[in-house]
Amino acid sequence: MTTVGVRAVLVTGAGSTTGRSVITALVGEGHQVCAADSDSDVVQALVDGPGPGVVLGVAGSGRDPDHQDDTVDYALAAFERIDALVNIVSTDRHGPMGVPSGWIYRVQLAWMAERGGSITNVYPVDGTNVDTVAALVSVSTREIAVRLGPRTRVTSVVAPTDAAGPGAQVGGLRALPTRRSSELAGLVLHLISSGTSEFTGRTLVARPTGGWSAVDGDPVVF
Repeated sequence: MTTVGVRAVLVTGAGSTTGRSVITALVGEGHQVCAADSDSDVVQALVDGPGPGVVLGVAGSGRDPDHQDDTVDYALAAFERIDALVNIVSTDRHGPMGVPSGWIYRVQLAWMAERGGSITNVYPVDGTNVDTVAALVSVSTREIAVRLGPRTRVTSVVAPTDAAGPGAQVGGLRALPTRRSSELAGLVLHLISSGTSEFTGRTLVARPTGGWSAVDGDPVVF
């Protein structure tokens, strides 16, 4: 993986408020982004957005294996590498709607298995089920990290928000409060850019008073 300078980042669920905040932070630092979302209009708006970085877009269903293959191939053809994968994972009041294993293993096989990289799975959730989701996500994150091996750094982030219920979903989660979205984007940018393996296999949860804590540890300080 590139350890300094510009990263090439694939962001799925890019049209969500969280995804847009992450992409804004990435392009603001001059990184290259491939944005994937089911809404073609949102994807085009991301591509047309300002910033020193580069944004390319691919529209399609995130659960379609062919779309996943096409998107990974497109990102590799355009950037010649994928240094980081950021998955914005849909949730409902019962918890995460699956693990983005298709994206994870496609990027791993296509690039990261040999060259390394970072994978961050972000779960915006209803504020009433944070502990349940964090516990479930923590188990799957550890399992994925073990399967992928030491070259690929895997971290999950659970971000509580009252807007994460089914009634607030419009083409995916698009209503995360601005303050929390900004904090979350900063955390994701740090995980991508730092090159640290400190949080590999761990799940970080947003604290009500601000900042982040690891599910299995103390408050996280960056």
